[in-house]
Amino acid sequence: MAPAARYPFPTTLPYPTAEISKLFGIVTVEQDPDPALHYKLVIPLQWGQVSGKRQLVTPAHPFELRSHFKALTGPAAEAKISIALVPANMQPGRWLALYLQGQHEKVLHERHIPQVGGAIPDVLTSSGTPGQERISRWIVLKDQAKDGGAHLFMLHVSTAASSYTTDMANVFFVLISNFDLLHPRVQGK
Repeated sequence: MAPAARYPFPTTLPYPTAEISKLFGIVTVEQDPDPALHYKLVIPLQWGQVSGKRQLVTPAHPFELRSHFKALTGPAAEAKISIALVPANMQPGRWLALYLQGQHEKVLHERHIPQVGGAIPDVLTSSGTPGQERISRWIVLKDQAKDGGAHLFMLHVSTAASSYTTDMANVFFVLISNFDLLHPRVQGK
């Protein structure tokens, strides 16, 4: 596996704001009956949503895939948004570290963005066997659940290591930096 320096990890928007609207579209996801589980993200205009059965997040189903998008043209890439229901004291960065360890992901780069309720982890990883490696970028947002726990919203974007160019790294950063909750709950309400 190549060293982490080979894989770019942009942390500033690579395009002027006017150009972003020409390359990406805003997707709002509001199917859940609980408005606190609604979110928005931007997706490249050449990507499409993958259909499939989706479960609501409940104590019986505490981790569920909510949205899935794939590149329709160009290099294969995808974005998945999952929601986890966890105890209130679980920090997003700690939860993601445990999740990545369980998925056998190797951390290449990471940063933590301060926020109330725990810093937002933004992590670049690699996984897979030689010749089959994938590069992924992850971000987790935290929101309070009305039952006293917390919801963690995980955006995971990935592609084959051979497709992870500077251009793809920039696309991943635009997705990561524009992922947001529509109706966040304030802690304690």
